[in-house]
Amino acid sequence: MISFLHRNKKKYPTMRQRVDIFRVALRRKILMALPFVKKTVILSRTACLGRELIDLKYGTKNVFIWNQQKTRVDVFMDWIFGQPRPKWKVVRPFIKREDLLPFMKQQEHLPWLHLQKKPDLIVMDSLSELLDQKFTHKKEDWSFCAYHSDVDKDASFVQTFDNNGLLKLEEFEKAYETFFEWLTKTYPNTDIIFIHYPTAWVSAKEREFEILRVLKSLEKTYPIYNICLPESKVEWDNDNKFLYHFTENTKKSFVKEWQKVEKMEQRVVL
Repeated sequence: MISFLHRNKKKYPTMRQRVDIFRVALRRKILMALPFVKKTVILSRTACLGRELIDLKYGTKNVFIWNQQKTRVDVFMDWIFGQPRPKWKVVRPFIKREDLLPFMKQQEHLPWLHLQKKPDLIVMDSLSELLDQKFTHKKEDWSFCAYHSDVDKDASFVQTFDNNGLLKLEEFEKAYETFFEWLTKTYPNTDIIFIHYPTAWVSAKEREFEILRVLKSLEKTYPIYNICLPESKVEWDNDNKFLYHFTENTKKSFVKEWQKVEKMEQRVVL
């Protein structure tokens, strides 16, 4: 890495530029090596819960995870159909936390489209459709996704972006249908694990139930396996400062439900 940064010093004068270029070069090398990696390759669209369940089920050394977070299915399909992608450097000044910036970059570069090996499994969770809001640039007509609390909505932000809000309940069915049709054509014969986030508020419950209803109907057409827990098994992690985090017992219960689905699938195949 040191030699790479030194060689590119003249071309890219700032350290940040050189580090960004190094990361791009490293990503390309990883992508070229992917067909030869002897690991389970998982294409994922997950937040914390989904990633933690993958780690619990497979271990951190046995999988290669290619994740896109904060990518709402309707907005993702807009990009697939040719809408301009967001410019993360324009969004950057308005994002409250540095650790959220990689998710803004993902929305511009769309890592899913650069995977050069068919995934062994696709894993998604429902948090993006539950909570991510769509913000659209007023002049350039591109959009990005973020939680309401992720964004510093000062006067400059309000002048630059429209807040289009959450994905509407009545739009869930069409959005998911369009997305899964594209996904299964792009990655045929690949199982899709869909993890349903438990919710805490009445308004979110309505969204949770509608997502589950739509996904249950779509599993008749697509290889979707829905993973959810009854409320009696959900324990919230009250020691975590962020919302929508759960205890280890709850995560283990999710993994057990995942394993049940796998056993059922094996019996059907046999």
